[in-house]
Amino acid sequence: MSFLFYLRDDCLVSNREYSMDNLIGKRIGVYDLDGCVVDSSARLKKYVDTDALAAGDYTKYTHSFYAYGQTSEGDVPISKGIMLVQALATMYQVDALVALTSRGEVGREATEAWLQRNLPWATGGDL
Repeated sequence: MSFLFYLRDDCLVSNREYSMDNLIGKRIGVYDLDGCVVDSSARLKKYVDTDALAAGDYTKYTHSFYAYGQTSEGDVPISKGIMLVQALATMYQVDALVALTSRGEVGREATEAWLQRNLPWATGGDL
């Protein structure tokens, strides 16, 4: 069982319907996407205006970060991170894997499509 959680307003939402009752008493493995199993540094460099942030233009920076979150363009799998998640999940015999991301709801479709192509187990497939 695999879940992906996104930030929406000030709460986490999942990519699938679930009940917390189904997770009680289960072994759950939790991991982050960006920087752990997904290298999004090329997308970060392309879209995020760090000069605006340094200049204190938070509106411009926020808009650039929003654009960054809308796509998964240029993201590549981090093989060592993926192997680590898979090895730990196997070693600890987890019943469910939970991926966390701060990408937000705006990037949900692009993120799920990328995961389905590159890490199908992260969206509900077999580990």
